[in-house]
Amino acid sequence: MRKTRWGLYGEGLRLLRVPGLVFVALMLLVSAIGVGGDMAAVGSYRTLGGIVGWLLLAVFSAILSVRIFQFVHTRSASDFYAALPCRRDTLFAAFTAATVTWLTVGLLAFSGVAFLGTWAGGGDAAALWIDVSRWLRFAGGVLLYTLGISLLSMSLTGTLPSQGLVALVLCAGPFALRYVVTTLAQELLPVLSWGKTTAAWGDITHPYVVMYRLWRAGAGPYDSFTYAYWGDYIPHTVGRSGIVYTSLEDLERTTGYALAVGLVCIGAAWLLFRRRPSEAAGRATVYPAIQGIFRVLAALTVSLFPAVRWIRLLIVEQQDGTQRCPWLWIVAGYLIALAVYFLYELLTTRRVRNLIKALPALAVVVVINGLLVGGGAHYCRQILTQSFAAQTV
Repeated sequence: MRKTRWGLYGEGLRLLRVPGLVFVALMLLVSAIGVGGDMAAVGSYRTLGGIVGWLLLAVFSAILSVRIFQFVHTRSASDFYAALPCRRDTLFAAFTAATVTWLTVGLLAFSGVAFLGTWAGGGDAAALWIDVSRWLRFAGGVLLYTLGISLLSMSLTGTLPSQGLVALVLCAGPFALRYVVTTLAQELLPVLSWGKTTAAWGDITHPYVVMYRLWRAGAGPYDSFTYAYWGDYIPHTVGRSGIVYTSLEDLERTTGYALAVGLVCIGAAWLLFRRRPSEAAGRATVYPAIQGIFRVLAALTVSLFPAVRWIRLLIVEQQDGTQRCPWLWIVAGYLIALAVYFLYELLTTRRVRNLIKALPALAVVVVINGLLVGGGAHYCRQILTQSFAAQTV
């Protein structure tokens, strides 16, 4: 194997040749189908084609990074790479650059076909360029976010199942916290409007849009926000062109968040990879303490959902008629969280006796849930008992 910086980069491109070509081919196919189907501005953040492109990018960012760093999961391969006369920094940088290169080729192929095909069909070049550039900015965020999570989980683990589960926890955690905040905000503040519109092919009743004002203690008057079940983007038209979203500011904020988190994760992965011992290959985690931390985080991520239902049950005086057997949902949610706690340990270590050793840390999950439910319900009651002047609402 070539041991220079550029030699390792070329080796990385060669290792990723097959999945890289598959990725480029799929991106070209999705883009061509969108243009051929008269899907306006397929390379736009607005269209189904654009969304499929983002999903393919996220999936292959993980696949390519796992493929090129798969040597960390096998002791013999890990020892071989550790014995190479090159710095760990060089190896990490070269292989990461090779991964980004293949992903970038796919992005340029997708956006190029989308732009040229739609422009050749009579689309406005200036408007198309604006849409494609927005799509590329968000795609860059998706690329760095997914790649950063994958590289960080690789640097923390020594087996493929462990890497996959750690990456899932890192991805799902922020979304679970978002669910807690938005759900409690809906309970605390009234529904002011419902969204309904007419699309080209019929009437579409959208998920209800909650217009709410979040109260911030000591921060002055309310701040206005808009929320829908589909995330930060409020859909108002669904037709041949796909889904059109109303909030470009939310898209830009999400892009900035993804870029920042991705860069931080890549930096953390680089630092950990430099100090990663070769003998960690085949172990669930590089450091034993990390195993317990992520086991607890996995259970906590799942337990946030029944915890929110419990808080709602405590603060809402009259239950909605659609809420039947609320305690059944709460108990079922906590049982699922308990199953996730032990399944994580079983899947990553593949030793049944380790389940007994994992029992003491389960108390951490119980205590945190107790603090969340008790503290959350107390805080919500305080807000609901306050009165505000009409001009501040």
